[in-house]
Amino acid sequence: MKNKLWIALIVLLVLAAVPALAGGRGCSGKKAAEGAAHTASNSHGCTADTQFCLNQMATKLKNKGWVGIELDVDETSGAMTVTRVENGSPAAAAGMHEGDVLVALNGIRLDSGDKEKLHAAKSQMKVGSSVHYTVERDGYTKNLDLTLAAIPDDVMAEWVGRHMLDHATIEVASN
Repeated sequence: MKNKLWIALIVLLVLAAVPALAGGRGCSGKKAAEGAAHTASNSHGCTADTQFCLNQMATKLKNKGWVGIELDVDETSGAMTVTRVENGSPAAAAGMHEGDVLVALNGIRLDSGDKEKLHAAKSQMKVGSSVHYTVERDGYTKNLDLTLAAIPDDVMAEWVGRHMLDHATIEVASN
């Protein structure tokens, strides 16, 4: 396990040393900071300086609360279905299951279209804070309360590594 972490960190350091294109839309680290929902490569291609981006992500993710789920988001309906619950995660401890469909976060319906309220709720998701999810499971609504944990090092390395691949892809494509 430690060897994998060291290898991931070395890869990140090498990628951080690769100069990336400057200008354009900068890296906010937002996709990675959204946690488990970020499972695909960043589609817009981050054009921020690689080191700046790496520092931004590390700063934002340091205190970001971790739920411990991966989601599949239906592009048509926007429904978010849990595809994986990490063992030992806050989601597992709260009883979240694969196949659960997220309905609401802290009483705010996820399909409400009120992006400001949802953004405000997500911005409060810090390590140690309590979160209330409403999920649909087998035709029933279930309420789950959990306490957010710190993002494990291996998970953070994976998220940052995925994003840093955008920088490498941009650099390769521009040559």
